[in-house]
Amino acid sequence: MAIILHSERLPDGCELLLVQTAARGGGAWAQPVRLAVVRTDGGEYTHARCRAVQATLAVMRPDGRHRGPRSGYHRAVTYLRGVLDHAAHTYKHGDDTPPNAVEVTADDLEAARVAAAEMKKKKG
Repeated sequence: MAIILHSERLPDGCELLLVQTAARGGGAWAQPVRLAVVRTDGGEYTHARCRAVQATLAVMRPDGRHRGPRSGYHRAVTYLRGVLDHAAHTYKHGDDTPPNAVEVTADDLEAARVAAAEMKKKKG
């Protein structure tokens, strides 16, 4: 069962959600839960792999037994709430390009083709 702890609607209709789901397995003494910040297309969030999820931004698996203000669970929720708020403020529609992406022009592609052809001639 998924519990939505916090949500934020984005300008393009998508949503950022802080959700809690049951983690797989369990420890002898712990009750692990899965906390995640996900971006959805606005559809219903049912489980971690549902079709509405476009991207998972962060995941933590704290112990769910203790939920007080000094617990690991509370620290994880606070951290993920910060991740969600930061993602909401810096979100740009269609901005899925990685930060280290390089723009390649048609001239660059042609130069790469020529270089590959020359290397192929040298080999064989």
